[in-house]
Amino acid sequence: MTSGNMPDTDTICAIATPPGAGGLGIVRLSGPGVRGIAEQMFGELPGPRYASLADFPDESGEIIDSGIVLFFPGPHSFTGEDVLELQGHGGPYILQRVMDRLMRLGARTARPGEFSERAFLNDKMDLVQAEAIADLIDSGTDAAARAAQRSLQGVFSERVNRLRSELMQLRVFVEAAIDFPDEEIDFLVTRGGIILPDSAREKPRRGTILAVGDGKVLGGVYNTSGELMYVSNAPDYNGFISRGANTAYLYTGWEGAGRDGAGAVSKISLSRIDGNWQADLNQSKMMDLSSIDGGQVLCSGIVTPWGTPLLAEEYFYYN
Repeated sequence: MTSGNMPDTDTICAIATPPGAGGLGIVRLSGPGVRGIAEQMFGELPGPRYASLADFPDESGEIIDSGIVLFFPGPHSFTGEDVLELQGHGGPYILQRVMDRLMRLGARTARPGEFSERAFLNDKMDLVQAEAIADLIDSGTDAAARAAQRSLQGVFSERVNRLRSELMQLRVFVEAAIDFPDEEIDFLVTRGGIILPDSAREKPRRGTILAVGDGKVLGGVYNTSGELMYVSNAPDYNGFISRGANTAYLYTGWEGAGRDGAGAVSKISLSRIDGNWQADLNQSKMMDLSSIDGGQVLCSGIVTPWGTPLLAEEYFYYN
């Protein structure tokens, strides 16, 4: 692995079938050198996702084995990189000769779990799904296999993400209440979709990513094309701006993903009903920051004497 948790540029290979003799043996490669290795070994690059019958030759042209070749171009593969799969006979000596040939062409032997590691680093799965692969392989009962398969399909991760979304929403209003105790901001909401603490306890699976009136996601960070890049989980500054006795806006600065990530600003519409402030997400929106090339670490701010929010970016110095 290189620094910064980025995938390295090596092309890796490994025997994917269990040790011992068998009718079928599979060798997989992944990485930037897959196309070149395939062309050197077979004379051409196999068609994407097309099973081709081919000979597996050594340097002298002698046939090591014959079998099926499958090419999965990245990013539409298990690892997110170019992947080549060689399916031949399952003799340990034959498989090792194929491995030796691939390593002489520039690949190296993969570390244990490195294919799954690259899938995680390339956002093909999260950590829970990566761990679920090992759980599924090691499962010894129907219940264990079903549980691992659900985790691998993302069921558990989806529930965790929903809970995190609820907590981040709650955090916004808790911090707002702390920052502006005299405004009597309550956690009551309208049909916009924010969950009351009581409702969250009664229906813990009700939560989901919250949409605001402009069709965007609360806390969502968008590129200049309007595409969602990610949802920030770090609401920081809150600016409460009164528009009269019974209406107000709550501006929230959302820090980016990581110290150098883009951030966002939300504008939530509030109304005072029966003495309590209520949020209406249908009348709220994420602010368009494209005219200033977006925001970064929006961690602080003030409300100006003119009743407008002024947000500040936190500066980080890198050597």
